[in-house]
Amino acid sequence: MLTAIRWRCSADSASVWCRKSLPSSCSWSCGLIGTVTVRQSQNTLREQIIANNLASVDLAAELAHRYIEGTQIAVRLFARSPFIEQSVFSGNFSRATPELQEFLRLNPRVNGCSLIDSNGFYRATGTTPAISPGNSARDREWYQQVIATGKDYLGLPTITRSTARPVVPYVVPILNSKAGIKGVLLCGISLAALNDAFAKFQTSPSARASLTDQRGGGVILAHMDRGRILKSATGRNKAVDRMLKGERGAVETTDSAGELNLAVYSPVPNLPWGTMILQPSEAAFAPIYKAARQSILFTALCLVFSAVVCGLLARRMTRPLVRLRTAAGRLAAGDVAIRMNFIRQD
Repeated sequence: MLTAIRWRCSADSASVWCRKSLPSSCSWSCGLIGTVTVRQSQNTLREQIIANNLASVDLAAELAHRYIEGTQIAVRLFARSPFIEQSVFSGNFSRATPELQEFLRLNPRVNGCSLIDSNGFYRATGTTPAISPGNSARDREWYQQVIATGKDYLGLPTITRSTARPVVPYVVPILNSKAGIKGVLLCGISLAALNDAFAKFQTSPSARASLTDQRGGGVILAHMDRGRILKSATGRNKAVDRMLKGERGAVETTDSAGELNLAVYSPVPNLPWGTMILQPSEAAFAPIYKAARQSILFTALCLVFSAVVCGLLARRMTRPLVRLRTAAGRLAAGDVAIRMNFIRQD
């Protein structure tokens, strides 16, 4: 009889454990697995989003490079054309005026085009209104650079004297057969045209792309807000500082309004420039938030399903225990004729 009582107690304990602990254990296990899976998926998706944004800013940098390279090639070919060289070598600069005007008409990327002699004086221009012959360019850094090196030079962004428009001066020396500088061709690469071309590159409605000259502490060349062209790169943060150093990367920063943004930056190949794409973190990582909501819903459904399945499994497992407990109770009461017939399926 004592043995029967012990059997009954053991059966009661096992039955209670199966019915209460087994479903909760299964639910906790499913929840833990779901949480780990969601976290790993979020990290993977975050890395993919950052990689995609870096690819976009690299593409923007390549666009700027190709734009400037194409313009420079056109200017160099024009500077080495026989008519321009003959005009400079003969000292009859003014005869090149119609050619300068035609070059400007055919090249909308260029704003202003002038010939300057080896003494630094303007001698011919295709710009209207024209710069008065005799005006000096010797105080300009681009003129000093090209005279010192004898090589073409992309100057610092500035405002043209003739049209008062923002440009990046590009200067090509015109050399004689002895590599002596007889004059220079000055062409201003229009920042307005560059900004229009750059504005077409937009990865998303909330993204803001910009192009900055890394020299002089950072001068904005292209921006969604045209009023910021030729302004200093303000709101200095880690992203701006790293871009001005010629680095490539991604970082989350806080703007002046306190909004968290994802900033990706990359140098422009073969130019002292850098590109940056700024996007609110909430918009940039929206796919993560959406995936997280879906994962939470899926995990909750899995928890409910596992709890139901484990509950049914627990009931199936405890049925023999309940029968055993009943039999043990009857045996303890003195019913020695009871028999237990278990059919095992495990």
